[in-house]
Amino acid sequence: MDLKEAYDFPEQCYKKMQETPFFQRIIPSMVDYFETKRYVFTHGWIPCEAVGFRPSTYKYKKNWRAAGQNDWERARWYNGMAAAQQGVIEPCKTIVCGHWNCSYGHAVIEGKGTERGDEADFSPYYGKGIIAIDGCTVCSKKVNCIVIEDTEK
Repeated sequence: MDLKEAYDFPEQCYKKMQETPFFQRIIPSMVDYFETKRYVFTHGWIPCEAVGFRPSTYKYKKNWRAAGQNDWERARWYNGMAAAQQGVIEPCKTIVCGHWNCSYGHAVIEGKGTERGDEADFSPYYGKGIIAIDGCTVCSKKVNCIVIEDTEK
């Protein structure tokens, strides 16, 4: 279906999507996080106490690995760079995340450029306890790739 058909017939679109390998194999095999000796890989961030719009305040939870499905669903959409700035990091590890565009870290945290437009820096963001790799592909037309060497836990 094209975008107009999907919009006009959402139920039919959803049925067709359920027949794809993405829905049948990829989504069921996804995990909330993957951990190595020195890194934690996740989509948005690790589960934590989050309060406010988008949210604005984050607090570390020691037992985030045992979080339930609802906590992980919310954490997928957190701004890891903002959370890391507020101390939500895993001691002795670096969390590698996506979801939130790296230009946020460069603009808001480092004070370099803007989040969007010609002054935006979409390169990977490196901070204390975090590597953010979301290059905001829709704007930058690029995908960030980094090489990480580590061993299993």
